[in-house]
This record gives sequence, C-alpha cells and structure tokens, in this order.
Amino acid sequence: MGKYIVGVDVGGHNIRSVISDLEGKILTRRSARINRDASDAEANVTLLAEEIISSLEDFGISESSLAGIGVGVPSPVDPESGTLIASPNIPYWTGLRLGTALQKYISAPVEIENDVNIATLGEYWKGSARGCKNFFFIGIGTGIGGGAFINGTVHTGKHFCAGEIGYLVLAPNQKERRVGDLGWFESVASGLALDQEGKRAAYMNPTGKLTAIAGSPDKVNAVTIFEAARQGDSDAAAILEQAFEYYAMAVINISALLDPDAIIFGGGIAAQGEALLAPIRKKAAAYELWAPDLRCAELGEEAQIYGAVYLIASKYL
Repeated sequence: MGKYIVGVDVGGHNIRSVISDLEGKILTRRSARINRDASDAEANVTLLAEEIISSLEDFGISESSLAGIGVGVPSPVDPESGTLIASPNIPYWTGLRLGTALQKYISAPVEIENDVNIATLGEYWKGSARGCKNFFFIGIGTGIGGGAFINGTVHTGKHFCAGEIGYLVLAPNQKERRVGDLGWFESVASGLALDQEGKRAAYMNPTGKLTAIAGSPDKVNAVTIFEAARQGDSDAAAILEQAFEYYAMAVINISALLDPDAIIFGGGIAAQGEALLAPIRKKAAAYELWAPDLRCAELGEEAQIYGAVYLIASKYL
C-alpha cells in the first residue's frame, strides 16, 4: 500500500492539488488555472495530469508511493465509470471518463466525485460534521448545492444528482424569472441572488449604507449586505430577512425528508457564523416542526481538498 494520497479540487477556474499522508496531513500544495479556451477535453486532462506529476516531483516521491488520487469535479459523477454527467464550466468535459483519461498519464488508482459531495466528506472527516452519521451539507455560493450524508456515506441517487437542493422549488409564484427558472432555491437565496438584490437596493438608495460600505452599487455583495445590516441599514436587513426565510424553509424541508443529526451551512456565507444561523433557527422554529442542529462549516475551501483526500483515505482508515 502506498503511503501518500493526491487530493485534487477541480473548479471552474482553478485546479488545486495536494499531497497528503493517509491521516490527512497536507504535505505540499500546487495550483494552476483551468484552460477555459481549450479546444478539446484532453487539454485540461493533460493539465491536471501535469499538476499531479509535478506535485510528486516537488515532494520527491514516485507513483508507486501513492495509495491513490482523489478528484473533486464540478459535475455529477457516475461512480461506476467515473463519467462526468454535466460539466459546463470545463470545456468538453461533459461525458468524459476522467479517471480513465488520467490513467493514461498516471497508473495510481483514481476516484472521482462531485465537488459538493467531496466538501460534504471533508466536513465529515475534518470539519464541523465530525461524529455525525447522518447530516446534510448546504453549499451556498454562486448557486446552491447540497450533499446528503446518510448512514456513513454520501447518497448520490439514481441519476447521481441527489442533494441538489438548489433546485428545490421555494418561490413558484415569483414574477421575475430567469430562463428555465421555476422558482428554485438558488435563484432566490444563493450568493449571486443576494448580490443582485444588494446591488438593486444600492442603486435605488445610492446614499445608503450599502453603497457607503461597498464604495459603489456595483461592488455590493453578500458580505456588504451582512455588514450593512449589522449597522442598522433597513435595505440590507430586508434582503437578509427574505433570505433567512428561504434558508429556514429549506431546513424544514430537509428535516422532514431526512431527519438528519445536523445541517451544515458551507460556502463563503458560512463565515457569518451566528449572524447567519441564529435567524434561521428562529424562523425554522416558527414552523413548529422538528429541526436538527444547525452549524457552519469549519473548513471553507479546504473542505473540497480534505474530501478529495478522504475518497482514498477512507479505504485504509
């Protein structure tokens, strides 16, 4: 058995890779930019392979020292074949058997998984979900994703899309809809949705705290909104009040369906801590149904890295 693991987080813009020991101690790191102008799938496969090989060379070890390579990708993944079901952020990777493609360059075993699912695993192994046998991870960023950890494993479902709560229909009667939007959770409460609402409010009130804190309406984002609300800004408070209601609705829906030990809020918004969780708890309680422990993720972007490592380490721990 090899002594080391390569963990890789492939994002829409960057590849981050680490070498770890079997216990998850990070020993070395690299990063590279995704080639978004690639003319075929192989260009970024080659880039990924080169990053992994360079990591091994930097650390001075051979492929024979590897227990395996864990890779998180922005796509649902068929775990049997390693096929990426839908990967619009990386040119030509939809339908790619990434593990097979990588093994043309590197002989070590390769495990591929969806990026939110590996963040879920990362929080289970090294983060705020340690000790939970059943929990749900909500990743709030540009969109909203989720991971369902049930009886000690991530549940992926028939189409490998289980946990995609960004598509929960929470606002079916909203008047303004993007093309294809049926009132989805992520269209009303994602980081992008908060940014858009904040910018709209700042343009309507250019002398308000939102504009003052951000510097201009165009620079308003979720962080600005939380800060303005802390300073008593009514526009920011109204935006968050609406978002908290949607988060509470999601909590109650998840609780009714899965009855988990905990729900973990991840993504950049998790940095808000109790400023995020306290109002969600209050609103969830108003539904007079059971709700699990609500926690913020501890690992940030490191959740994907630790989750990628855990794809391999779990086989040996």
